[in-house]
Parts: sequence; structure tokens; C-alpha cells
Amino acid sequence: MAEMAEQQTVVERSLGGGWVEVDSVLAGLELVDQVKGLNQLMIHLRWEEKDLAGISRAASVAEGLVEGVVDEDVLGAWKAVCYNRAAFFWRGWRDEDVDISVDSELASRRFALLNLELAEQLDKPAVAKGRAEWLVGAFDWAAGELGEATRRFGRASELVEDEREVLM
Repeated sequence: MAEMAEQQTVVERSLGGGWVEVDSVLAGLELVDQVKGLNQLMIHLRWEEKDLAGISRAASVAEGLVEGVVDEDVLGAWKAVCYNRAAFFWRGWRDEDVDISVDSELASRRFALLNLELAEQLDKPAVAKGRAEWLVGAFDWAAGELGEATRRFGRASELVEDEREVLM
């Protein structure tokens, strides 16, 4: 429960003082809680603030924190950041509350790939691997790589027990 409170503190401090406050809060947290807090901040920035630049910044801060880290708990938190960073920038959702440029979408594919790599590396359950394959396939589809997208969507459906987990 304290862990969730620390993550919420990152969000709350961002509201009160911006990135200076976020940096201050992060400095007092364990690495895994820093990354989880940044993920919570990204979720808040997406759904409450509609702030894509802030999401990009939070993901960038998290990426700097995890460079060279091998701890599986930290990498699991980083995987969540990668998934959300990619998913929040895929235009295929047709979200009307944000304007995602084609360039932003294309640049976000690398986070989908990182999410997939981490799902494999951390031996996540098949459903997580299926969703990760699907997300990479969605970016391939958006980039016009239809053969690769079809392959990834097929792999995603093979990995999950319930195909509704990975339907377009």
C-alpha cells in the first residue's frame, strides 16, 4: 500500500510543482518505485491532462533510470512504461482528445518493440506476450508493413487463450 502511495505522490507533486517537484520526489524513492511512479504519471498525463509531451518526457526519464539495470522488478516496471508509451501514441485508437502526429506514432514503435523484448526476457505470461506482439503489429500496420503486421497479429492470437485479448 505504501508503494502505491509513493507512486501517487509523483502524480500529486507534478500537479503542484511540475517537473522540479517530480524530480524531488523521485530522488527519495527506490528505483522500482521511481519507474512505477513515472508510469502512473504517464497514465495521469494521458487521461487527465492530455499531455503527450509530458508522457514522452516521463518515459525518457524512466529510460535514463533503467539504463544498464538487470533487476527484474525494475525491468517489469519499465515494461509497463514502454507499453503505455507506445499505446498512448498509436493513432489507430482514433482518440479524439489528443492529436498524435504521424512522426510521433512512428517514433513510438521502438517502445512497442522494447515492451515485446521485455515480455520475452522476463518470461511474462502468454497473454502479455500476445498483447506485446499485437502492439508491435499495430505499429507495423500503421507504417504500411502489412505482411509483418499480419505475421505479428497471427503470433499474438496464437499466444493468447482468448482471441478477444488481441483483436483489432
